[in-house]
Amino acid sequence: MVLRIHSWGAKQLSYAGRLTLVKAVLTQLHCYWARIYLLPKGIIQKVDSICRNYLWSGKEGYHRVPAVSWERCCQSKLYGGLGINNSHVWNIASIGKYSWWVSNKKDSLWVKWIHHLYVKQQDWWNYSPNINSSWVWRQICKVKDKLKTCLDYQTWLLSPYSTQKTYDCLMGTREKARWIPFVWNRESQQHLFFECHFSAQCLSLVRHWLGVTWSFQSLDCILRKRFQSLLQKQVLMASFACLVYLIWMSRNTAKHDSMIPRPARILLQLQSMIKFRVHALETQATMRNRDWLSDRGLLAS
Repeated sequence: MVLRIHSWGAKQLSYAGRLTLVKAVLTQLHCYWARIYLLPKGIIQKVDSICRNYLWSGKEGYHRVPAVSWERCCQSKLYGGLGINNSHVWNIASIGKYSWWVSNKKDSLWVKWIHHLYVKQQDWWNYSPNINSSWVWRQICKVKDKLKTCLDYQTWLLSPYSTQKTYDCLMGTREKARWIPFVWNRESQQHLFFECHFSAQCLSLVRHWLGVTWSFQSLDCILRKRFQSLLQKQVLMASFACLVYLIWMSRNTAKHDSMIPRPARILLQLQSMIKFRVHALETQATMRNRDWLSDRGLLAS
């Protein structure tokens, strides 16, 4: 985890960027072991410490008091948190599948062996492990006891096992934060490019500049489109990626500075950015591709 942090340019990332990396990468690195063992508290605390420090400082070490408690950060966005997985609760939910298997007598050699050696004819939900039982088996039984107190296990057993649903049940419900719609306003791809008037104008200008004559109603159509050359596809993909960034910047400017840039201005900025990116590929371009780039003003003069 620390090596991953050292490889990232944290100084160039915002809180939102670091939050994305924490959720998508750091909290996922220990998930393999979390699905096999009930991890020691010291390991869980170390994982949480690294994730917390990176979120607030961009480094593995942070010696100030965090602005928000880690417990609050691990709450769902619906309840005022950041939606980061609680490592300890996720570990319990991951190990919970073994309890589900044993209770439903899943057709596997391991479950048959467990019933033959440990459970035998006893009721699984009232079963207590012998002191001489293996450490792993005792941990599974601890998780079973935890699930029994937190879940309606009779209903839980009737549906296929889901780690995410079990995790949500273990986290419980709280009062919804009233400010959620104003902060976590998720915008759809359809609205961003095709329904918003400003974005639609910008997209139209970019399409005209690139010579895109075929119609599409979603960005997925672009990804599935076959192009005449790899370079043309790279330019088109980079252009739409830049457009997303510039639209986001424009909306921040409109909200915080009360200034709305013109779509023509957006196009000029995008052309400048793409020209810089294409410069590295210029020497590798075929004559046909060079003509295509030249027609769009992307070749250095």
